[in-house]
Amino acid sequence: MGSKGGRPKLDRKRVPLLLRMDPELADWYRDRAASQGLSRTILVERCLARIRSVQARVAKWENEGLAPHDLVNTVGHEFVQAMVELGIGTGQMPTALDWEAEQRRAVMAEVREIRRERGAGK
Repeated sequence: MGSKGGRPKLDRKRVPLLLRMDPELADWYRDRAASQGLSRTILVERCLARIRSVQARVAKWENEGLAPHDLVNTVGHEFVQAMVELGIGTGQMPTALDWEAEQRRAVMAEVREIRRERGAGK
């Protein structure tokens, strides 16, 4: 049937992992998982999967020559976004992401306007 969080079992092989953690950290994961209707195991797995995903993108960006300061900013953004999506972000994180998205839209609108003006001057 389903796992502890009421979700159906995934149709893929599962590998057991014994993880001993600090009781305070275990309580934190339990509380966060419960607030989302998940088991602690599923939440830990999702967190680890996101860390792996961010690391893979970082490696790609490094290979593409992203400047170190841009890399740090981008990785920070990726982790904040992951925390929000995992439901473990703090109250200000979604607001910060929204603000950043708005800033990006404003810059892109300005770039489009500059391109339009350059195109009209031809």
